[in-house]
Amino acid sequence: MSKRLLALMLIFPLLLSIPALAADATGDKDAAAEPAVVSFGRLAELIRENNPTLQQIRYQQQALEQTDDLNSAADALWTAYVQMSNTKSDIYSAMMAVAGNPDAAPGVLEALQGSYAALTYCATSLSSQFDALKISDETKEKVAIQAEQAEVQLTSAAKALYAGYWSLSRQLESLNQSEALLQDNLKMLRMRFQLGQIAELDLAEAENQLQVLQSSKATLQNELKNLLCQLNLLLGRSYDAPLALAGLPGMSSDFFADRDQEKDLETALAKNFTVRLDKLAQKELTGSGAAYTYQLQAAGLQISADQDRVRFQFSQLSRAIADKEQALASAGQTYRHQQRLYAADQLRFELGQISDLALDQSKSSLDAAYTEFQNANANLLMATESYLDLVAGLSPQS
Repeated sequence: MSKRLLALMLIFPLLLSIPALAADATGDKDAAAEPAVVSFGRLAELIRENNPTLQQIRYQQQALEQTDDLNSAADALWTAYVQMSNTKSDIYSAMMAVAGNPDAAPGVLEALQGSYAALTYCATSLSSQFDALKISDETKEKVAIQAEQAEVQLTSAAKALYAGYWSLSRQLESLNQSEALLQDNLKMLRMRFQLGQIAELDLAEAENQLQVLQSSKATLQNELKNLLCQLNLLLGRSYDAPLALAGLPGMSSDFFADRDQEKDLETALAKNFTVRLDKLAQKELTGSGAAYTYQLQAAGLQISADQDRVRFQFSQLSRAIADKEQALASAGQTYRHQQRLYAADQLRFELGQISDLALDQSKSSLDAAYTEFQNANANLLMATESYLDLVAGLSPQS
């Protein structure tokens, strides 16, 4: 469990290099003590308005528009380049840590890969811009596209952290239930040990299982606290400001009912950041003769290849959403069935037909079905968010 969500926790200290805004800008300490309640649906708005990295990028854009001092503009680009390069290195390390972890929260590795691909392109582009002799209109347009890309990417990463928080919360709740069962079992084993029915080794093994579980609980609780700190920083707040997360939105099995997929694909192709930067690079080509013609043809092929990747990712995500909608419907049916079984077992217990242990096992089955239902809901949510990110312009993964 120690690697769970470690990746995303490594990314943001460098992304958020500007000091975070205080939670209480007015100086009212009593107000600051009240936890801010953030919902999943408001993340994009809060990131856009408060994220320190986006604020820094906006200042850099203003500098490019207003400065007549080439060295000042170049310094701003170089600062951004160094920051992105350092962050890219951390993201790569985080990807390696998460890639082999089958227990990682849904969407974490995909968010890391998207962040790494985006920052790799941005860092390369900023390096070439730094070497330019002047800040051209094309350079300004490039920075504007990259600023838009950063906003979508940071929002996507924040949503992955948010979903990861609730994934860990469900695991913690499961551990709490297991702990209660182990403690009840341990009481019984101690009585049997006193009666000479079991060996001391059997009792010691049960006690050790409880200690291991409690240690895992402490690790999860610490990870949850760290996740809230990272989300605070993303939202431009003090890292230790009180923060509460509303539950994940409930999903239904009709995501595409109100969507025009043909229009969504057109929008994804038109807004895709990689394709737009490809076209800008083609526009910047200069020269004449055969060499220039070949350069134009190569640039055109690159644009076509990236557009094909967008179409493939769009098709892949559409199928994934349909699969996850079916999984959610199945998990919901199973959960409702377990609810009926548990209600029947409660009645049987009151009539003295089953034991406390049998009722506890029935409750455990109900809790497990509920956890599966919540996991299916989260999986569908993150799949639809990936689809919406693609429509918003994020580059598909190769």
